[in-house]
Parts: sequence; structure tokens; C-alpha cells
Amino acid sequence: MKQDKIRGCLVAGAIGDALGYPVEFLKYKQIQREYGPEGIDSFDIDYRTKKAVISDDTQMTLFTAEGILNAVSDGGDITEHIYQAYLDWLYTQNERGDHPNVCKLLERKELYARRAPGITCLNALESGDMGTLTHSLNNSKGCGGIMRVAPLGLFSSQIDLKEAILLGARAAAITHSHPLGYIPSGFLSGLVYVLINQELSLKDAIEETRVIVNEIFCENDYINDLDRLVRRAVSYTENEQNDLQNLKNLGEGWVGEEALAAALYCALKYEHDFDKAITVSVNHDGDTDSTGAVTGNILGCIVGYDNISSKWKTNLECEDLIVDMADKLFMCRKESL
Repeated sequence: MKQDKIRGCLVAGAIGDALGYPVEFLKYKQIQREYGPEGIDSFDIDYRTKKAVISDDTQMTLFTAEGILNAVSDGGDITEHIYQAYLDWLYTQNERGDHPNVCKLLERKELYARRAPGITCLNALESGDMGTLTHSLNNSKGCGGIMRVAPLGLFSSQIDLKEAILLGARAAAITHSHPLGYIPSGFLSGLVYVLINQELSLKDAIEETRVIVNEIFCENDYINDLDRLVRRAVSYTENEQNDLQNLKNLGEGWVGEEALAAALYCALKYEHDFDKAITVSVNHDGDTDSTGAVTGNILGCIVGYDNISSKWKTNLECEDLIVDMADKLFMCRKESL
């Protein structure tokens, strides 16, 4: 059961990413003109690869996962291993300079593709310096942190919720130094952890995660801003506004807290309708691949891999690799770090 949920989390995240990627920089009216009045609701197959291609969101998620696996295998600090993995990802984007060469993912040629990588991620990694929760590289709160941290909620049943949250925040802080770049990332990894390890409804899981996030970051100046937006996203699922208006009111998802809020809204409102949730999450004016990816990460933990329609899995780029990475995370759940 947990293996199916872990697969679901990563594969559904990639599905949301691949569905949203072709329309990432379009306004909703442009999406409608291109794909019809209901917007995009099926994969736009790339004519070269014959696949629905993933973006940097899923690429970096895979490198996060391999960084975790390397930490489990070799010992040492998880965040440092993830940083080394991100430097290998950076090599796939520019193919120049030295890199750690610690990831087997480097053997996958399809990952050597620039799919609108985040400028903050590139610049931070190219700096040769690793950001931490106490060492800032920039003032970015972009969603390039949250879109890649889901694996940190999947790999272990031996950590607690607080540690899952902190691991997600630390992984995001490698490149994004603004608190609203890394705290929402911790929220996502914590929420994924709860959904995998506890039998709770999504609404209850959100609330449990919210309480612990607020406790951990209670002294941070921005925690109240995040908390208000999370509670607003939950409340919007019960109002009478249409989805497009609700998502507009939550923000466009280009920054961490807005990407989290949009994903919470879509996943919670359509908790029992995966197809609807994932299509709503990418049909708006904002960062569609990231809101799709995070929505998929959340709902995938609930529906599981087997219950996702084959129409989403058949033509998904790197689907075999994503499933394999999920299975490796599942296998290391009983390993001690």
C-alpha cells in the first residue's frame, strides 16, 4: 500500500508537471484559444520525443530523490548529499565545468534537456556556495524550492513530522533563501509525510502539518503570512466562486507560498477526482507546471499509482525512471541514517 502511494506521489507530480509545462507562460485566455474553452485537459505530446515531456520540476525532484538515496547508502548529511545531486543536475543543464558525478541519473540522456530551468536555481548552484536556513544566498521565494522536495516526505518512517518538514525546508534553502521560498517547501514535505504514514483525510493532514510548521517557524516574521494563505486556500474550497477566480485570489503560483496554496486548494476541493484536480491545477494564469506538480504530489499520496488512469501514465516521459526511483525510496524506508 505505501509503495503504491509513494509511486503515486512521484508519478502524479510528474503528470501535473507535464500537463502544465506546455502552457506555463500562457494566460488562461491564451490556453483556451490554443486548447479549447475548457483549457488543456490532456497531454500535449512532443513531436520529437513522442512523450508528454517533464520540466525542470520533475528533473530536480528525481535528483532530490537520488541525493536521499546516496545519503542512505553512504551516510552523512542528507542536505549535503542533495546539494551534490543538484550540482549533477546543473551539469545536465549546461554540460560544462566540474561536477560531483555522484548520480546514476547522469546516465539518462533524456534528462540532458533544458525545460525552462529556474534562474534562481541555476544562479545559486553556479555560485559554488550552498544556501542553508541560516546562510542566505539571495532573497528569492520562487517556487523552485517547493516543486522538488516531495521525496523528503517519502523515504523514511523513522523520522518524525518535524524532521520531515525541516528536511524539506533545508533542501529548498540550498537555492532559495527567502523564508517563503523554504517554509512552504517544508510544509509540502511534511504534508506528504503525513499522508504516507498516517490514515488521515487530506483536510486533517493539512491541519496537522500546519500546526507543526507554525511551531517550528514561530519566530519567523513570515509565518503568519503563510498561515493566512494556507487557511484561505482551505476555506476557498467551500465558497461559491469558480476555480479560476479562487486561484487568481490565491496568487499565480510563481512564488513558494502561492504554489502551495494553489495546490492545497485543487487537491482538497477535488480530493476524490484526480483528473479534475490535476486539470484545474494547470488551467490558470500562473506557473502551471509547478502548481500541477505540487497538486500531483499531494493527491498521488491519496489515490496511489494503480488508481491513476493509464491515459496519464502511458505517454509520460521517464515514467519508468520515476517508478523505479519511487520503489528505491520505498525500499530504503527501513534503513537507518
